[in-house]
Amino acid sequence: SYYEKNKDVFKVNDEAELAQIYIAKENAGNRDSAAYASEIYSKINSAGFEKTASELSGKEGVSFNDLGWVDTSVMNSQIRKAVSKMKKGGVSSPVETEEGFHIIKLKNIRRGSVQELSEIKEKVRVRIIEEKVDKMWNEWLTKVKKDAYIKYM
Repeated sequence: SYYEKNKDVFKVNDEAELAQIYIAKENAGNRDSAAYASEIYSKINSAGFEKTASELSGKEGVSFNDLGWVDTSVMNSQIRKAVSKMKKGGVSSPVETEEGFHIIKLKNIRRGSVQELSEIKEKVRVRIIEEKVDKMWNEWLTKVKKDAYIKYM
């Protein structure tokens, strides 16, 4: 069946529900951003992620973001690597990227899988129709081009 031959098309990637405290490399209140990120991480270990995030609210160069569900395949590679080592509820040590330092909390994780046919029957039907229409269009266009008489002057 079409579904069996194209299962990879209907695969859902791993997704992680994340929150982060972000420390910008630039504009961290004239501080060494790496040292500041380490200081914040130490505070998280004693006071907790949410409490520390709320205390940092409004500080220059620092932001708290609830990122929601994120497809792991589109994450920054350093962040993806850190998240892959974490357990649900865990907090990463500061992860350095080009822009700054990220302290990530993994709120939840959904492992990727191939969607069941019963869940996506309509998607499969639409995809089959789209492919048939594309094929018919291309055949018609090829025939029109072949049969067309074009005279160059």
